[in-house]
Amino acid sequence: IWGLLNPVIDRHGGIIDKYIGDSIMALFPDDKVSAVLAAAEMQKLLQDFNALRRQQGLFQLRMGIGINAGILNLGTLGSDKRLNTTVIGDTVNVASRLEGLSKQLDAQVLFTLNTLGQKAQTAMLSYRSLGKWPLKGKEVGVPILEEYSAQPESYRRYIEAQLPLFKQIIHAFEASDTQLCRQLIRQYQLLFPEDAVVNYLETRLPHAQRGN
Repeated sequence: IWGLLNPVIDRHGGIIDKYIGDSIMALFPDDKVSAVLAAAEMQKLLQDFNALRRQQGLFQLRMGIGINAGILNLGTLGSDKRLNTTVIGDTVNVASRLEGLSKQLDAQVLFTLNTLGQKAQTAMLSYRSLGKWPLKGKEVGVPILEEYSAQPESYRRYIEAQLPLFKQIIHAFEASDTQLCRQLIRQYQLLFPEDAVVNYLETRLPHAQRGN
């Protein structure tokens, strides 16, 4: 699979920093929106790759991507016996948290609000705001967006058709209006029960309020 994904990173001006198990850490120093475009393209390639695997009766691969933009610290870490040049800092930590959150939300690509660039570039993306999320190590919620262009066409149509209701759910959730949020979620699930983000939000509602 790396043979498919690495060229995408190169083509969008990215630099592979390291491989971490089955993960790739890449930097996009010249254009932050290119990171999101590269992520969407990688997800589309994975869909094609999985189509071939289905034909062969093999299990499907899944991939979650987290993206953040900001200041990084580049340097050499380690000791005199083993050195490694890499980047560290809060920007990297947030991206890592988003990668982990993508698995919980069953989302393909999550990125922070400050990753958005110029309007012309942003218009190339298909995304929705998920509101502010608490992330480990952050005192305040981080505005997160989901890029969904690699999802199946029917899934994308449902997302876009129900976007007004989705925004109401996010607003009620952030306002801690549990009763309204639960009502909106139930209304949403009747229309689009496959939306993993909304289904996850339901599990985040206070248990004491269940049944209201």
